[in-house]
Amino acid sequence: AALLAAALVGCIGDETPGAAAVVERAPPSAGCLDDDAAFVHRALLRVQGRAPRGVAETRLLAGYVAQLDAAGLDGRRLLAEGLTDDPRYLLRWSTILEELLQIPRAGPRALPICHGRRHPAGDGDALAAFIRDHDPTADFGAPWGIGDLAESSLRLDDLSPLLRALLLTRVAGPINGNNVSPEELERARRQNFGRSFEATYLGRRVECLACHNGEGSVTDHPDPALDRAWPHPAPLERAVFGDPRGRDEPSLFAAFRYAGFGEGPLAPWGAEGCGGVHVGRGGDLLEEPAYLAGPLPAGATALDVEARLRDGLEQLRDGGPLTDEVPDPAAALATLTALNLVDGAWAALSGARLTLAHGLPRNQAQRDTLLDLTDAFVAGGLSPRALVVELVVHPALNQGTPDSCGPLAGDERAPLPALFDPYAPERDPATPGNGLGDALHPRGGFALLDRLALALEWPTVKRHPAPFQWEDEALMRGLGVRLSETEPGHRGGDWSTLLLWESRVAAGRDPGFAGRYLPDGTDDAAPGRDFIDRLIARGRESPDARFGDLAVAVKDRLLCAPDSDAEEQALVAALVGIDWTTPIAAVPDDALEEALRALVGALAASPEFLLAGLAPPRQLTTPPIVAPGDEVAALCARRMPTLVAVIPGSPTFTCDDDGVTLAWPAGA
Repeated sequence: AALLAAALVGCIGDETPGAAAVVERAPPSAGCLDDDAAFVHRALLRVQGRAPRGVAETRLLAGYVAQLDAAGLDGRRLLAEGLTDDPRYLLRWSTILEELLQIPRAGPRALPICHGRRHPAGDGDALAAFIRDHDPTADFGAPWGIGDLAESSLRLDDLSPLLRALLLTRVAGPINGNNVSPEELERARRQNFGRSFEATYLGRRVECLACHNGEGSVTDHPDPALDRAWPHPAPLERAVFGDPRGRDEPSLFAAFRYAGFGEGPLAPWGAEGCGGVHVGRGGDLLEEPAYLAGPLPAGATALDVEARLRDGLEQLRDGGPLTDEVPDPAAALATLTALNLVDGAWAALSGARLTLAHGLPRNQAQRDTLLDLTDAFVAGGLSPRALVVELVVHPALNQGTPDSCGPLAGDERAPLPALFDPYAPERDPATPGNGLGDALHPRGGFALLDRLALALEWPTVKRHPAPFQWEDEALMRGLGVRLSETEPGHRGGDWSTLLLWESRVAAGRDPGFAGRYLPDGTDDAAPGRDFIDRLIARGRESPDARFGDLAVAVKDRLLCAPDSDAEEQALVAALVGIDWTTPIAAVPDDALEEALRALVGALAASPEFLLAGLAPPRQLTTPPIVAPGDEVAALCARRMPTLVAVIPGSPTFTCDDDGVTLAWPAGA
């Protein structure tokens, strides 16, 4: 403790700062916004984890956006909101939440029943509402696990139940050790639980706070152009730790004890397979005083932390974002949690956080963006939907290529601030901000696997290996899926990862994943009959169809890029051994299928498929043959009921081969 105190004083002094002022935020730069077709492409991937089913869907939804804009509404925002009413949104964002909250999928701390087993409780919002409204001693009355609660919280549109429950279910998976005393093992467990809490909730590391906190940093500078620390305006660390420079770990982690708390008779809210806890405060092996967002009672446990977090989350839900100089400690705890969650959600879509490893943004644009997004999340009632919509429509995540902008003037031509790579301006002073290239990044493991499975109409991969392990654990590990604390995952694009991916998808065949099957409402889709099977059957109905017609349809489905030139057509022919103009009537079924699946493998290993952040260029052609259900009118009939439901004024819609026509009642 003495060493820590010395470090604290040496780093940023011992003075007590004055009241923090409410900061002025700069409006986000629009930069060079891409067109509606590009927005549609990105929005579907970001909200539902899938690309459009081809240019037909891209143009359909771009037309929807354009008509809303013409009516004086925000078409992009309404489209993003409407896309959240879909089971693929639940799968996509429950997966992101589990990764952000570091739920283990393998190793000694994984809980197969609690984390991996699905129950009917996840099919509605009643589970999340029950946990929101009750303390942990109440019993929901039906089996449920964390996966169910993640989806139920998304359905309720309130993440507080998931955040509270995870505090208690983590205790069921303590680390173990040999040849150590009970006291040493207990101390190690507290540190393990406490550091996990820092990473997943606080977004702060106590060892970093000595030199980097919201009231002072060694990278502070009076000149804003040289300032490299841009924290939240309120002194959050002071409220949570009692001192902005942190607190000794024994007291900070004391409430995360296992001795006398774990392996108890109470299953919080009746969870299945998530362990049990003791309600009392006895059995504290170390008897260390506990402090987190204020002093905690003697013998405090994670139940006390959960109660404090619940109080803070309710304050945020009722009162909105914090701007006070001296926040309530519980509200400050909840604010740090919200900031960290929002920061992780931004990284899930952009590839990089808005903060550095110590938890603070490096420039004003990063700070302002983080505050704006967190305000939307909190103002919506801790709403994941509100957060997702704000992320999807954010100008920085919808930039066009320089040649698509045309002759713009003023701020429209100004470069984006350094949101993605804050070090770029210092490496190249001639480039003061970031560009579209800085936003390109490899897709995460689940995002990549889901994009492929949803495009080809395969079952998705399981989110957890239980009960019979993953079908291909080497693939999951190689693609950077987070497995445990010791295998935290990555977004790798190295040579070995690319070779592994290519070897698994080169045949273009269903790998036999045992996750959820999410068909798109087409009558002839079924497990074991995928997109290629259905496309070939449709092609056989056209006596004049040529191989190139089906190849274009495959490109359209995987990349939304049916345009092709003679050079590309020659390359495809060389790859698959069938000339572009060959009538498919002259090609046997097995040879035709083999050729199209080989093309799938090549396209799925292309940068256009593997990288996130770049939409395809504007397409000039339309595939002459599409799979059943991919016609414009059919897509319109499936998409518009949920998309029109979010539009003010209760418009009606009409679908035809040209797209959708929206009409508002007279006087609306």
